[in-house]
Amino acid sequence: MRARERGVDLRLSTGDEVPDVDIDANRIVQVLSNLLNNALKFTPANGEIRVRIEKSADHPGYVVVSVRDTGRGIAPEQLPLVFERLYQVADDDDATHGGLGMGLSICRDLVAQHGGEIWATSRPGEGATFTFTLPQADAPCEAEPRHLPVGRRS
Repeated sequence: MRARERGVDLRLSTGDEVPDVDIDANRIVQVLSNLLNNALKFTPANGEIRVRIEKSADHPGYVVVSVRDTGRGIAPEQLPLVFERLYQVADDDDATHGGLGMGLSICRDLVAQHGGEIWATSRPGEGATFTFTLPQADAPCEAEPRHLPVGRRS
């Protein structure tokens, strides 16, 4: 895998009881793939990427998935914009070049189509965490999805 080749430690962990979710597996794999590729792009050698899947304590009726890296992080003023179409974090290094700025926008749309939400938290120099929710298969969906402010959890 690319993580091993780059010297990045990639690990998956799950909660004790992760409920079933009804998903289009191909689309959620697309979301995870994009988040992992971004994390890998911005995480230096000897860094870490952690994927966590668990029943959400903060959002009853949802499963929460997070991808946390130890990369350079995202500046606070850029954090609210990362899910906007065609937006790319401004920086002068090669990691920010080569993409179209569509990946996180597509992730947001795919997660929303599943009845979930996605957000990011970060501190420059300490990495970033991208988190999304998916409704549990046995939980009634809310009529109106909650809208969490991008960049912080409520």
